[in-house]
Amino acid sequence: MPQNEDLLDYAAHLSTSEDFFPPRHAPPEMVYHYGGSAALHGVLKDNLIYATESNFLNDKTEFLYGIDIIKLSLQQELATNPAKYIVDGLTLLLDHPAVKFRSHLGIDAYIFTTSYSAVRDDLNQWRAYGQDGTGYCFGIRPAEIPLTQLYRLEYNTVTQVAQIRLIIQRAFAAMQSILPNLTSDINRGRVPFPMPLISPIIGTLLMHALLMKHHVFQPEAEWRAIKIVPKDLSNSAGPLPNMFLDKRGERFVPRVQLPMPNFVNSPAKMEITVGPKQHFDKAKIALSFEIKRLGIPTANIDIVESKVPYQ
Repeated sequence: MPQNEDLLDYAAHLSTSEDFFPPRHAPPEMVYHYGGSAALHGVLKDNLIYATESNFLNDKTEFLYGIDIIKLSLQQELATNPAKYIVDGLTLLLDHPAVKFRSHLGIDAYIFTTSYSAVRDDLNQWRAYGQDGTGYCFGIRPAEIPLTQLYRLEYNTVTQVAQIRLIIQRAFAAMQSILPNLTSDINRGRVPFPMPLISPIIGTLLMHALLMKHHVFQPEAEWRAIKIVPKDLSNSAGPLPNMFLDKRGERFVPRVQLPMPNFVNSPAKMEITVGPKQHFDKAKIALSFEIKRLGIPTANIDIVESKVPYQ
C-alpha cells in the first residue's frame, strides 16, 4: 500500500497542476454583479464581496446538474474498458456519496463561489438576482478585482462531459505516474484501490462541475470566482476561519469574504446600474451622498439608469 507521503504527493498534484484547473478564457472588458443594497455597500465600504458555499446557491439545481454531468462522464469512461485499477477507481467514484446521493458528503473541502455576468441590465437577472428589480447591478473590470481568477461557465452538454472525462483521464494517468507500484498491484489483484485517493479526485471534479449549467441559462453569460476551504481547518469551538453564517430569509448560509478594490485609494472604477423598479433620481442622490461620505472620488463611480421596461 502507498505511504502517506505518496498519497499527499498525489493530492497535491491534483490541486496544483494546471492540468486539473478549469479552462481559462480571456474575460470580457467588464463583468457585472446583480444584488441588493447590502452587497453593493459591502463592496464600496468594506472592499469585499461574499462567496456562498455551493450547497447553498440560489438555485439548488445548479449543484445537482454538475453532479449529474460527473456521473454521466464516469459511466462513459467505465464503458471504454480501461485497466483494472481505473475500473476499480471509477466504480468507487460512482459509489461515492457526492455522486450517489448528489451531495457534498465525504469530501474534504468546502467550495465557495460568487457570480458575475458579461451582460449588463438584463431583465431575467434583475428578476432572479437583483431583488426583483429594486437592487443594483455593478460593473467592474476583471483585472481590477484583486487576487481573483474568474472562470467562464460552460453550457454545452457535450463539451461539459468532454471536460470532465479529460480530468478523469488525467487523474488516473497521474496516479500511474506518481504511484506506479500501486497501480501495478491493483491490476494484479494484490491490493484494493485505496479510498484516500478518491477524495482528491472527487474534489477536483466538483470544482469543475460548479462551472457548468444547463443550456437554458446561457443568456446569463456567467463567470464565477471559486474559493476552496479545507474542512480540516474546522473545529468544534466555532466556524471556519473567515467564514460566518449569514441569515438569508429563514436559513443560515455559510459564506466567505473575497477581496474587492479599494475605491478610495486606487484608480479602480465602477459602473452602478440602478434597478428598474427604483426611482432613479432619488437612488442616484442617495448613492452619491454615500460615495462622497466614504471618500470615494466621484469620478471613479458612474451611476446609470436601467433601460429595462420592468412591470
